This record gives sequence, structure tokens and C-alpha cells, in this order.
Amino acid sequence: MTDSMTLAYLGDSVYEVFVRERVVELNPGRHVDRLHPEAVKYVRSDVQARVLKQLMEGTLTEEELTVVRRARNHKQIASKRIKSSKKGSDPVTEKLATAFEALIGYLWQEGRTDRLKEIVDAAFAMIEGADRTE
Repeated sequence: MTDSMTLAYLGDSVYEVFVRERVVELNPGRHVDRLHPEAVKYVRSDVQARVLKQLMEGTLTEEELTVVRRARNHKQIASKRIKSSKKGSDPVTEKLATAFEALIGYLWQEGRTDRLKEIVDAAFAMIEGADRTE
């Protein structure tokens, strides 16, 4: 299996494409400058961490949970990503966000696009549902 940080790197890009497609779909005709703040709602580390916690409560397979645990426990996260993260973001949140991205990268790399779409759709539903209640 590919290294967890490499999967997270790949997953970050893959998820970004899904997010941009979603934001454009939900905001037809909106100028690009106004799309970015909408996309940020989906990619913030605290949001990704919250989504992953919910997915871990019964949605993920044992194989997917193994990928998540490996990424979450990767030592490089603390030394690399935490230093570059936004002020106020804690190490646990960053580790969970990285694990979410690694899961996305893993599913992409394995060619499991149907499952990837299921996970992304579930994530979007959680994020958009939380937006409506806030």
C-alpha cells in the first residue's frame, strides 16, 4: 500500500475536484471569486475531521478503517502539517483531516470510484446538513 502521506496528498487533490464540481453545481453563474469561500466550507480541517468521525461510526469498511488508522497515526503529520496549519487548529483535528484525505486518495488509487463517490456524497450531505442547522 502507498505511504499514508502520499495517499493524503493525492486525496487532497481528488477531493478538491469533487468540491469544486459541487460548488459550481450549487452556485450556477456565480463568479469564481465568490466560489472560493463556498469551497472552503468543505475543505477546512475541522470539517473534514468531523466528517471522518461520523463515517467511522459504521459507514467505513474494515479495510477503509485500516487506511484511516494508518494515516491518523502517521508520525509525519505532527512534524509537517501541524506547523503549517492555521492558528487554532489542534493536532487531533489535523490528524483526522489527513486521515480523511488519505481515505479519499486510497479509494482513488485503488480505482474504487463508486465507493469514492459514496463517501464524498455522504461527506457533502453531512457538511450541507450542518450548514443548514448553523
